[in-house]
Order: sequence, then C-alpha cells, then structure tokens
Amino acid sequence: MNRGWVTDKIQPIALGLLTVALWGSNPTVTKIGIAGVTPLQYAMLRAILASGFYILTLLVVSKNFMWAIRKLRFMDYIMLVAVGLLQTTVFFYALAVGVSYVPAGIAAVLVNTQPLFTVFFSVIIFKERLSLKAGLGIVVAFLCIPLVVIPQLHGDANAKGFIILIIGAVAWSASILIFKRSVPRDFSPFFVAILQMWFGTTALVLLTGIFSKVNFNAIPLATEWSLLYTATLGTCIPYTLWFFLLRRFQASYISTFTFMIPVFGLFFGVILLGEKLSPIQILGVSGVIAGVMMVVLTPVKNNRSFLKREVPQVSKRL
Repeated sequence: MNRGWVTDKIQPIALGLLTVALWGSNPTVTKIGIAGVTPLQYAMLRAILASGFYILTLLVVSKNFMWAIRKLRFMDYIMLVAVGLLQTTVFFYALAVGVSYVPAGIAAVLVNTQPLFTVFFSVIIFKERLSLKAGLGIVVAFLCIPLVVIPQLHGDANAKGFIILIIGAVAWSASILIFKRSVPRDFSPFFVAILQMWFGTTALVLLTGIFSKVNFNAIPLATEWSLLYTATLGTCIPYTLWFFLLRRFQASYISTFTFMIPVFGLFFGVILLGEKLSPIQILGVSGVIAGVMMVVLTPVKNNRSFLKREVPQVSKRL
C-alpha cells in the first residue's frame, strides 16, 4: 500500500474519528466520576490536571514558550483571560453540573450545539451573511431541542441541568468569536489553548477556594480515574490531535468530523451507563445533529482538493 495514500486519506479519517470519539466520551466519563465530588470541585481538578499535562507537553515540544509570553501585549492577555473564563471555567463547570442532572448522552448533544450559537451570534453581532443552508440548519436544530429536553423534564433539577448545558454551549461559542476576532494571526492555536486553560484554571481554583473545600482523602477511586481520563484523553490529547490535523489538512474538511461528537456521546452513554432514548428523543437528537451538520459542513468546490495539504505558517510567537 502506498504510504502517501495512507498519510493523505487514512490518517485524517482515523485521527479525526479518534479525536471526536475522545471528546464525545467526556460527558459519560464525567458522569461516572462526578458522584465523588461537587461539580465545581470536579471542574477545578480536571482543569488542574489538564494544565499540568500541557506544561509537560511544552517542556517537550516548545523551547520558545517563555520568549512568546514576553511578546504578549496587554490586550492579548485580556483576550486570553476572556477565552479562558468562557472555554475552561464556565464550560468545564457547566458540563460537570449538567451531567449531574441530565443523562450523559443528552448532555453530549446539548453542549455540542456550539456551532449553532457561533453562527447565530456572528450574524446578529458582526452582521455576517447567513447562507440558506446554515439558516435552515439553525432553525431545524433549535426546533428539535425541545423534543430532546421535554421528555426528560421531571422537576426543577432536570431543568437546571438543561439550562446550564446550553449556557456552556453559548460560552464556548462566545470564546470562539473572541478568538477569531481578537487573536493575532501569528498566534499558535496550541499556544492559545494552553494559556487560556491556565487562566481558566486559576479562576476555578479561586472559586473553589471561596465556595468549597476539597478533601483529597475522601475522593473515590472512580472519581480519580474519571478526572485523569477527562483531563488527558478527554482534553489535552484530542486538542493536540486537533491542532495537528488543522496544520496538515484543510480546516473545512477536518471540521466536518465535529458533528460526530454527540453521536459518540450518545453511544458511550448507552454502552457504559445503559441510557435509553424514547422515540421522540431519537427524532429530536437526529434533528439537532442534522442541523449542526448543515451549519458545520461547507461545500467544497473541488472534491479532489479536500485533502490538499496546507502549508502551516510558522508562528512568530511560539
């Protein structure tokens, strides 16, 4: 078998599916481990472990990190703090709270409605033009969300879980818009991911110190393994794989894998937790995923070019 053919076609498919499968497993693994701590404590511990893993990664792959930090301007720090608060502090906490009240599979669907809000806010705030296909996708997905949510509503607790998961999706979307509008083009995305994680983790540590106290001796073994998994296999490794794929292949092609995240989320919820969906929820989930696909998928003019390698620009700051 031709090695170049494997690299060009098999590698992005295999790594893309692995990446979204790891992301999709987060709600289920979080639900398994959340029983041993509070949601705020879980979010903080996950962020601390992920930050530590990133530090180890930097020591291996980057020799220019400190030089890059010294080149940051004041507004760069403001942007990174904002992204960190939204993408790490709010999102990690929202997922931890959400899975406490909502089935993991449903949580995976709701938190991955991010593309819908990103496009919606881009149109409303930045006056970007919305294609008919993307507009239809947003309408379909939003109309199907009640079909997913309503059958699970059994009191205020469930409603709280659904609301906080949507807040998490909105927070992630807002962080993406800030990143696109504020991050200088010579910033390495991996560099941004690391720094925003550190700022978001700092906020979680401060909040936990104020509102909670972690008794490390009382943390169950299942929670420890869950935290280790979500911090490494659920956060750092898929992010690293994602940036690797974005550097080697066209972003328009790689982004098409993201609609598989809720599919894997539902799969892990069924296999590991025995969760079940009613027929109306299956219809709703299908509609939400279809709507997200319509927003995420962008038509490619030349089918032969969708795996064309992109020559990455060498970051001046990392």
